[in-house]
Formats: sequence, structure tokens, C-alpha cells
Amino acid sequence: MSNWFARERVSRPGAYRLDRLLRSARAAYDDAALQRVADRLDAGMRERLDRLLADAGEGTGFARLAGDPGRVGLESLLAEIGKLELLRSLALPPDLLRGVHPEQIKRFRRRVAIETAWELRRHPDRIRLPLLAFWCVPRQAD
Repeated sequence: MSNWFARERVSRPGAYRLDRLLRSARAAYDDAALQRVADRLDAGMRERLDRLLADAGEGTGFARLAGDPGRVGLESLLAEIGKLELLRSLALPPDLLRGVHPEQIKRFRRRVAIETAWELRRHPDRIRLPLLAFWCVPRQAD
């Protein structure tokens, strides 16, 4: 980064200011990616993604998908098949995340992986739905 400042003949800001500038740029970049994906979600996809976070007394679909597969056996195999069917029922197009850098997708996936369904429900639609898409689309491809 210092080379860029020297090449462009711009004085390098202090470490604190540079850190703030970089964090701000990353936040703007992430917001733009979330908005791009949110704009691609139709009403049906939004409803299906929101249903993942609905608790019908047996836990949320999100919690089921995020759960550990457990020991290898018939029950765990059937549970994993159920997870795959749940992901496919979302009917999210595989190109939903096109134009988003793979590292950014990984960052969003990690962010969703550490949140609970309750925490995700607290986000506004413009953040919650694209975050769920960032988490589900790659899992569907796996």
C-alpha cells in the first residue's frame, strides 16, 4: 500500500486514519454486495428464506441446516438428505451470487455461521435475506 501512495505522490495518512479509511471502504463494498444480492431476490425467494428462520416448535430450518451431521449411520444419512431437500426447496438460482468475489462470499458465510436464527431475525430484510442467500447457495452447490 505504501508503494501506491509513493507512486501517486500522495502523502500517506497516519495508521489510525488509514485503518478507518480501509474499514469504511470494506463496509461500503460489503453493503454494495448485500444490496446487489437483495435486488436479485424475488418475493418467493424472500419468503422461503424467511421461513428458514421461523420456529414451528421443532426449531428453525436454519438451526437444522447448521447442525452437526453427527455419527455416521442411517439416521444421520437421512437427516443430511433432509437438509439437502430443504436447501433445494429454497429454489435459489446457482448464479445468484455472480459478480461477488469468492473471498467476500466466505466472509459472509462465516458471519452467518456464528449467528443464531434469533440474531439473524433481528437484522433488517436488506441484510438478513442476502446473508441467508450467501450461506445457502454455496451449501446447495456442495
